[in-house]
Amino acid sequence: MRSADSGDRLKPALLLEVIGYNRWSWGADNKPQGAWGASLVRTYADTTSVRSSGWGLAIHRNSKYTLTIASLGGKAAVLLSIDLAGAVTGTSEAWRDEFRVGR
Repeated sequence: MRSADSGDRLKPALLLEVIGYNRWSWGADNKPQGAWGASLVRTYADTTSVRSSGWGLAIHRNSKYTLTIASLGGKAAVLLSIDLAGAVTGTSEAWRDEFRVGR
């Protein structure tokens, strides 16, 4: 939040999805592709200069990226979430094929 005090601008936040919609299609390789979605969210952040909770809208892309715009006390807040766990714990197809049963 640009309008928050300098110590409150980049704070961790908790985002709870109240209700949402996700859509994807199946590719020729039987894997989901083109995923996108939107959710109504409730946000919480440990801030002192602005209200610490509010409502917002989250837009999801490929189940990896989420952009949220929320209102905290009448002021706009932007949250960006990236699925880093998927990148760290991901495995390659070649490695998975080595351990596949019934090849």
